[in-house]
Amino acid sequence: MNLIVLINFLNESFIQFLAGFIALSTIIVLWRYRNADEVRFLIFVQLFAAIWALTYALEFSTQNFEMKILWSQASYFGIAFLPLSYFLFTTAFSQKTDLINPRNIALLSVVPFITILLVFTNESHHLVWENIAFNTDKNMLLYQHGIWFWIFWTFSIILILAGLYNLYQSIYKFPAFYKSQVNTLLIAT
Repeated sequence: MNLIVLINFLNESFIQFLAGFIALSTIIVLWRYRNADEVRFLIFVQLFAAIWALTYALEFSTQNFEMKILWSQASYFGIAFLPLSYFLFTTAFSQKTDLINPRNIALLSVVPFITILLVFTNESHHLVWENIAFNTDKNMLLYQHGIWFWIFWTFSIILILAGLYNLYQSIYKFPAFYKSQVNTLLIAT
């Protein structure tokens, strides 16, 4: 292991491994409250964040181009569903439970499922990544994004903004005791 790889590991992989284990630990703490809709969705937020962080750490910890691509693809199991889980969490937290039903969840899940499918078949169509280069000096992949990446990115930003809007509306709807929780969630987002 050369010095650059070691520095990258300490700077990137360690932080990502730590973030992943913190997210998994949070799931353990939340598990006892899983009967509440908002907690169930928060568990999914933590799960997908952990998947993203841990696979990203594994991508940085290898020097093999093919393994880096594999870990990058695997990270999309977390990346693809994290914005959706966040939106569902904020919707449940803000007491808009009438919007959370199997039909809406299924419809909102279409883009993440298509994204995962396209990520793993990217070599055939290059809709997610038009080109991937390997910077061996920094031990990192450099992506030239395709059209589907930007469609997914836009979808994700819309879900995150809608989630923020849910929280913002809750400030005016909730009693003072819960407003501090809402403010904390807004700051954390």
